[in-house]
Formats: sequence, C-alpha cells, structure tokens
Amino acid sequence: MDLIFSFLGQMFIYGLVAVFLENSLLSRAMGSSTAVWLMRDHRLLLPFGAVLTATILLSSIGAYFITPWVNQSVYSYELFPLAYSVIICLFYLIAILATIKVKQPRKQDLRLCIHRSALNSVVLGSVLLSTSYGLDLAGVIGFGLGSGIGYTLAVWMLRVAAPRLRSKAIPKSFRGFPAMLIYIGVLSLAVYGMIGHTVAL
Repeated sequence: MDLIFSFLGQMFIYGLVAVFLENSLLSRAMGSSTAVWLMRDHRLLLPFGAVLTATILLSSIGAYFITPWVNQSVYSYELFPLAYSVIICLFYLIAILATIKVKQPRKQDLRLCIHRSALNSVVLGSVLLSTSYGLDLAGVIGFGLGSGIGYTLAVWMLRVAAPRLRSKAIPKSFRGFPAMLIYIGVLSLAVYGMIGHTVAL
C-alpha cells in the first residue's frame, strides 16, 4: 500500500511540475501555431487536449522502456530523437486506425485532433524532457499527464484573452500572433512569480 501511495504521490508531484514549472507553451512557446489554431476553433480544445495528453503519455511510457536499449549504442545521442519520433508515429498510426469505425462528422474532428497532436513539437519536446531528466516510471507518467493538461490550460487562458489580442486598439504589426507571443511571455512571468520565483536585478 505504501508503494502505491508513493507511486501516486510521485506522479502527482511531477504532474504539477509539468503543468506549472515546465509548461511547454508558457516556458518554451512550443506548440504556439497549434494554440493559434485552437483559439480560432475553440470547440476542439477539450478533444484536442485529451488526444494530446494521451499521445504524450503513451509516447513517454514507450520512450521510458526503449531508452536503456538506445543508451547502449555509441550513437545514442543522435538516435534518441529518431527513436522517439518512431514511437510517436507508431501511436499516431494506431490512433488513426482506431477511428476507422467512428462515424462522421465526429471522425473528421477526431482525426484532425490526432494529426495536430502527433505532428506537434509539444509531444516530442515533452518526451525528450521526461527522459533527459532521468525520471522513473511514476515520474514519466505524471510528467506526461501534466504536460498535456498544462498545455490545454495554457491554450484555454489564451482563448479567454483572444478577443482582446485581436482588438483594433492593437497596432496591425502586433495584432494576432505577435500579440499572442507577448501575452504568453506575460503569462509565463505571472506563473513564475506565483510559484515563488523572483527577478534577478
């Protein structure tokens, strides 16, 4: 029982780390173009978030198990991105095949979410981060779940501010994507401030 609670506790801790400290969108601006797409078609935010979280989670678990084998190679540093990309592509194909019997229009929306989530820097970036930190299985699962949930929450915060980011009061040169990147920077500073970081002067 203690082992189970320890496993779940570690999952929870690394999940929080991924949501707040290592948020892929707020800390590294990964998946920014996908965030813009979700702001325009916000009805797919939750389905996309679920598919993205599942993709990151399964890919991270797969990467956890093949990492020891890749480490045995002299060219392990070069092979890691390739091996992880193959894992992501494998889960991508499985997900596409799993939607064959789904009826339209849900099938089209679901496949769009699968395309956008698998072909996204957030997935590969999260997998590389979780393995480079040398996390155990509990940490990998927690970090994978937290990465997907954290990205979805960050996009939701952007969606709330979307009407103002497209306001005519903003100069044309900054309106849209540039304004969104600036807003991501402000959100990042706010989150880092809330969790106790201070600006070094």
